[in-house]
Amino acid sequence: MEKEEPILFFDTETTGLSGTGAYIFLIGILVKKSDHFEMTQYIMPDPSHEAAFLYETGLWQDDEPTIFSYNGKSFDWPQLTSRWTMHRQTLPKLPVPKQIDLFHGTKRIWKNELERMKLSTIESEKLGFERVGDVPGFLIPAIYLDAVKSGYTDGLAKVLFHNELDILSLVSLYVLSSDLLMEDMLSETSGAYTNIGKWYADLKQYDQSAAYLEHVTQERGSGAALARFFLAIQKKRKGDHAEAVKLFKEAAPHLRGAAEVEAWVHASKLYEHQLRNVDQAIIMANFAKEASEHTHVRKSLEQDIHKRLIRLHEKKEKKNCNLIRTRHAKLALCYT
Repeated sequence: MEKEEPILFFDTETTGLSGTGAYIFLIGILVKKSDHFEMTQYIMPDPSHEAAFLYETGLWQDDEPTIFSYNGKSFDWPQLTSRWTMHRQTLPKLPVPKQIDLFHGTKRIWKNELERMKLSTIESEKLGFERVGDVPGFLIPAIYLDAVKSGYTDGLAKVLFHNELDILSLVSLYVLSSDLLMEDMLSETSGAYTNIGKWYADLKQYDQSAAYLEHVTQERGSGAALARFFLAIQKKRKGDHAEAVKLFKEAAPHLRGAAEVEAWVHASKLYEHQLRNVDQAIIMANFAKEASEHTHVRKSLEQDIHKRLIRLHEKKEKKNCNLIRTRHAKLALCYT
């Protein structure tokens, strides 16, 4: 029977964010069992016991654990690795885990919707609960250091409670984001589903991407504009040029900034190269030029629009000359 891969939800509390004096004093781990979860919190009684504290967590025992955290890939795990290295002569080797940092997924799903990406903000605005009786994070280092110095540990109960809430929020956030990525098409905003569709496209999972984007484009108005833009890019890639042009034209008037300009440019390219309609290509390029004059876009895009208009007008002039020559030739045949 194949061994089940260990899954851990992981969070730490530290005496500071950086510097040689900053160290981890509390590690909370929630382990997924076959039919339940088990949470254990390890707290260091004194900095002189750091090696024993780290060893007791058992993080060295699993070969390839999967660790869920919130900003842990950038902070908690590197901090742990740094402290572990200081005791490398004493401690077993720490494995390199598979890390799923829910911070990055949260940012991909709800960017432009949340002003702050703090876990407490996610809790109140997306998970649906507010913390009551929790100690502010900035007080936690002082509470711990005071407990070590005085020997009175009553205040640490609040720190343990804070860490427990962080880890339980990780589980809730994992469940919510997994539902959104796998099946839930009803509970979130069009902006979140558009971001998920874009995320799947970045992962080259285009069928999944299209499912989310098409769900959003069923709405009317500006809320679905960005979804139409991303879906149009996929339609263009698949060779559905007429549908791609339609979506770009529907999206562009409701977009802002460089996205509007790019939508008109995409439409112009499709009309010129695939649909062979120079007149419409010129109209789309002029829309792009007008939009670029009212927003900040990269210089190369401005130059591209300028060159495109010159080339399109040359094509139109050449086409008109060919039509005139054809008519003259037909007239000449009539009189011979």
